[in-house]
Amino acid sequence: MKFNIHSNLVIILAVILFASCSKSNEGVEETPEPLTFTVSRFAAYGVLIEKMTISSSNTDYSIDFVIDRSVSLDRNKFETKVKTSAEEWENLINCFDLETFTKIKNGGCRACAGGVNESVTVVKDGVTYMFNNGVVCENYQHLQNFFDLIFEQAEKFRVVAGYQE
Repeated sequence: MKFNIHSNLVIILAVILFASCSKSNEGVEETPEPLTFTVSRFAAYGVLIEKMTISSSNTDYSIDFVIDRSVSLDRNKFETKVKTSAEEWENLINCFDLETFTKIKNGGCRACAGGVNESVTVVKDGVTYMFNNGVVCENYQHLQNFFDLIFEQAEKFRVVAGYQE
């Protein structure tokens, strides 16, 4: 009798475990974008946390910032996801050069001196390339048109979010 109760308990637990597994994603694998650009900005003490990721299909943007620096709890958060236009994507990839990007050197910490740190990440075919605060690097200057396009788009989102620098 004891064996029968234990075996029934095991069977019930197995049925619950397998029945509770979600099958909505079964057989569906998300294929990662072959190329994505991400720009992140952050200031000391969480005064600003901003991130924008651009792929051929979507642009994701989020910002979390202190509205009144005298009251650090007074924050504003905004996030959105929009379709990346074909024209915008073409403009970005036409002025982007991965070889030059990989030569950009990290700069010093700007948030440490009351500024805003910038991190730029590119993921190409699953490989991640990144630098922080590289604006003073000569290779950054060679990709200035690329960065101008990205930061112009971020500025539009900042306006909608109500962020003022």
